Parts: sequence; structure tokens; C-alpha cells
Amino acid sequence: MPGVPKRLGDTMDDLLGRSLYRTESKYHFFFGDETSLRLFSSLTHKIHANNQEYFGVLELREACTELPEQAGLMLDVVPRSDIPAGHAIHYVETLHERVWHVWHTAAFYLTGNAHSIKAFRKAILERGVDARNIIVQPYRAEGL
Repeated sequence: MPGVPKRLGDTMDDLLGRSLYRTESKYHFFFGDETSLRLFSSLTHKIHANNQEYFGVLELREACTELPEQAGLMLDVVPRSDIPAGHAIHYVETLHERVWHVWHTAAFYLTGNAHSIKAFRKAILERGVDARNIIVQPYRAEGL
């Protein structure tokens, strides 16, 4: 993040970002939560450097809704739901068909809560996303 000294977590996210980043994809879609912000920030630097595009949706607790903007990320935010990825899935289901026609071929980075990732992955597969375009990085799972 701009103006913030690098810490070990930042460096690890940079390394992880390099290993997950799909250089061949023109479009990149992010789904995650608070735990995903550093990784997404790292990926957006690579995306911008390669004149590519990104967008996505974050499921955040109310206290965290300002974090993406503070991190320099232009992502949509939905509130966390009792149903894993419930609001984020609704967000994708309401995308205009012309938007979906272009973005369904993107590299999809799904990070954060394992249960939410599983639900969101199922929803985008049903919308025609190729499983090979989905990159999964769970950071946590409730109940474990």
C-alpha cells in the first residue's frame, strides 16, 4: 500500500501474487474478504503494469468497508451474509449480459473464507466460467 513500509506479510503477498498471477489473461476478477486485500493490491500492480483490467467484489464486515479504497483498490463491496458468498453471488447474477460476455473469460481469483470460495466457485461455474480460469487461495474457514 502506498506510503506504508513493507512488512513480512506484504512480501509474502507479493510472492504469492507473482505465483498466482495469470499473465496471459487480459481480464482479472477478484472475490474475497478483508484477508484478501494485500494479495489483490499486489496483483493490481502487475495488472496495471501490463495494461490489463480488473474488477470484482469483496464481502466485508461493516467496519471494514473503507479498506479497499484505502488500499487503492477499485472493487465493489457487499456486506457479509449468513449464507456463504450470498451477496457476492447475487452481485454476479445481476451483471449485465454484455459485461458477463466479456468478463466470464477472465482469470478469477477467489480468496478468503473457504466456505464462501466454494459457494462462489460453484455459482461462476454455473455461469459458464471455465474451471481452469479459477485460482483459489483460502485463508480461513469457520469451524476449523
